[in-house]
Amino acid sequence: EQAEPSTLAGPPALPELPDAPQRPQLELPSQPPRRLKDIVKELRHVWKEHKHEQLARYEPRRARELEGMKQQHRGEREPSKAGSLDDERQAELKEELQTAKYGEAIQLLVRDVMGRELTLKFRSRKRLNVLMHSICHRLALQLNETAFIHEDREILADDTPESFGLEDQDIIELKSMQLEKEQMEALRHQEKQARRDMVAAKEAQAELEKKEKQEETRAVERKERDKKRMAWEKKLKAVKDKADREKNGYIDLQFLDLSEQLLHISVKRSIWLGGTMNLICKRLELPALQTCFFIEATHAQIVARDTADSLGLDMDEIIRVKSCENITDEDVTEWS
Repeated sequence: EQAEPSTLAGPPALPELPDAPQRPQLELPSQPPRRLKDIVKELRHVWKEHKHEQLARYEPRRARELEGMKQQHRGEREPSKAGSLDDERQAELKEELQTAKYGEAIQLLVRDVMGRELTLKFRSRKRLNVLMHSICHRLALQLNETAFIHEDREILADDTPESFGLEDQDIIELKSMQLEKEQMEALRHQEKQARRDMVAAKEAQAELEKKEKQEETRAVERKERDKKRMAWEKKLKAVKDKADREKNGYIDLQFLDLSEQLLHISVKRSIWLGGTMNLICKRLELPALQTCFFIEATHAQIVARDTADSLGLDMDEIIRVKSCENITDEDVTEWS
């Protein structure tokens, strides 16, 4: 049987596009890649050729000298670093030439007016004007205002150490008006600095003494404050204790003997005063049977069975302590 065509319609067919032009293919060189070392060598060779052309163009004489050196055999060239013995021999020859021309090498000490010293190496047959110019240049002095003295003799510019009689390690005194002025300025500066230091030291000492005095004053003030605080605390404590004693039924009594010795005793208001009177006699070393106690305010005599309440004693009441033998008729009349 023949198959029936499908009733579903598919998507429309796209139109055909023209073919895109093809790009030309690059042909790679067939030779292998070069190494970096070979490229560097080639660049160096090109650079040398360029420098050689420049040298031949602008400095032909120098170019010819270099070309002659290249053609020369390596063994015939001047020795550069080979052979330290040759260098030593050259130094010896140079020293011999210097000694034959200018004399032996010596050391001279140049001392200025400020005590500074300079050590110079010199030749015995070399004129000393070289040394003078060198010293003046180092110290920034004028040569026409400077004198060089050795053993009270002035050295002239045409003198040499050999002709003048200078030997190794001899000292040459340098005198100059400029150096003397600098020395005077330095001395004046030192004096001013010393005066400033002295004034500063005095000010520092005065400031130190002032601080010490302030510290002492503050210490005294602190001591006074502490003393007042302690007295206040003591007084407050005494008032508090007194209030506590009054609250608990106690009273403070003051006992005064003939020598004006004062004793403070706290007793209970409701207790007999006999025990307190015996305690006072023991403390004052008085016989209890021959001692009498009298109230200062009322001159009333206190007996053993009296109490503070019965006598109507107040806080800090003063009680006189006397020997019964010392009581006169006038005292009894006054008390009565």
